[in-house]
Amino acid sequence: MGAVTRVGGVTREVRVLLDPLKLQALGATAAEVSRQLRQVQLESAGGRADLGTGEQAVRTLATVRTAEEVARIQIALAGGRTVRLDQLASVSDTFAELRAAALLGDEKVIGFEVSRSKGASEVEAGAGVQQVLA
Repeated sequence: MGAVTRVGGVTREVRVLLDPLKLQALGATAAEVSRQLRQVQLESAGGRADLGTGEQAVRTLATVRTAEEVARIQIALAGGRTVRLDQLASVSDTFAELRAAALLGDEKVIGFEVSRSKGASEVEAGAGVQQVLA
């Protein structure tokens, strides 16, 4: 198998909604906060963050497991000061917006798309899937 992709279901997301007034009051920018969060994370998709009327992609934080841990991340400010992320934003453990659904008849299901590896036959890939499912 070359790749397996989930279709349907929900994706867990830790949502960070930055407060523009708090950022301004502390002399911080969304770009600075984003840069600092990128320093503690793994490069994988994690959802989206709403910032004012815009939307920004977010990557999954590798060193934290809960929204509470994300909220406690220290953000460096000018002049050597630091604040916790939850002093600049609301942080919640939620689910990503549903953007695709898989249906079996009228029932919602979770499906998987399986792609074969380069050079492998579809028959071999199918046999491999059947073996794993068994």
